[in-house]
Amino acid sequence: MIQKHGCFAYTTHSHKPSEEKDYFRLAIGLDKKIDSSKEYESIIRALIKRFNSDPACCDATRMYFGNSESKDTWINKTPIPLPIEDLVLSSDEQRPKNISWSQRDRDVAINCLKWIQPREEKGSGTYPDAIKTVFGLMNTFGREETLAIVAEANWDGKWGIEKVLDGIEMTNQLYEIKNIK
Repeated sequence: MIQKHGCFAYTTHSHKPSEEKDYFRLAIGLDKKIDSSKEYESIIRALIKRFNSDPACCDATRMYFGNSESKDTWINKTPIPLPIEDLVLSSDEQRPKNISWSQRDRDVAINCLKWIQPREEKGSGTYPDAIKTVFGLMNTFGREETLAIVAEANWDGKWGIEKVLDGIEMTNQLYEIKNIK
C-alpha cells in the first residue's frame, strides 16, 4: 500500500536512529477531496489502524510540520490515489477504545481549562465557552478521560458534567443516524 499510494515520507524531529522505533510521517494521496473534519478523522483513524500508528494523531486540528534535518526521506514519483471507500470505518471502529494519552496531552488539556470558566449558575454567561470546551474534550479524549481531566483540573462547575456528556453522546449518535440516511 505504501509503495503504491504513498506520496512521500520523512523522519520527524522525534526520530532517533539509536532507538528501535522509527518516527516518521507518511503522506498518502486520496482519490477525492475531503469535505469535513469528521470525514478526515475517520480516514486518519482507518490509516492509524491499518499501520498501527499513534492513535493521538487523528484530530482534524492537528498541524504537521516538515523536518529540514530529516535523514531518511522517501519520495514516490508515481503515486496512485487511494480510494477513500477503502478507508471507511464502521462507527464502532472510529474511536479507539483504549488510548493511553500521554501525560503531556493531559497536562495541556488541564492547563487550557485554567483559562476557561466552568459552567456556573444560569445567566452567568459561562455556558457557551464551557459547552464548547466539553465538546472538544469529549471528541478528543472520549468520555472517561474527559471526566478524569475535568476532575483533575477541578473544573466541574455547577452543571452535572456526566449529564452533559450523556447529552453529547446522544447528540453524536443522532447525528450519525441522520447522516446514514
